[in-house]
Amino acid sequence: MNQALKLGWISVLVWWYQIVPGLLVHHARLFFLMVIDYFSFGILASTLFEPWKRDEISTENLSLQDRIQVFGLNLITRFFGFLMRSAAITAGVIILLALALVACLVAVFWLMAPLLALILGVNGILTILGGER
Repeated sequence: MNQALKLGWISVLVWWYQIVPGLLVHHARLFFLMVIDYFSFGILASTLFEPWKRDEISTENLSLQDRIQVFGLNLITRFFGFLMRSAAITAGVIILLALALVACLVAVFWLMAPLLALILGVNGILTILGGER
């Protein structure tokens, strides 16, 4: 029975400190890939200076004054597209950084939880038995 109890604790410790941290890393990686896919960083970067929603006016068969006006409008749509895409890239990077922070905190709290439970349990028992308030 004593041997079975030792094996039980060993298996719990193996699960707690070896199997679950691997699962945490795997799921954090999946979350990172999901955010990267959701924001499509590659597409946003390659189309950074494209007009917003492909809203571009053709300058065929226009006078010089109209061509200059159309050029200005096309420049505005490109600038707006740049602003929107750069805002999306910035939001995605912020979310990736927040996700990295949360993943690190979860990993640290997971690894520290048994020690924290032991410390808090001993503190509670000492408080009950004659602790000071």
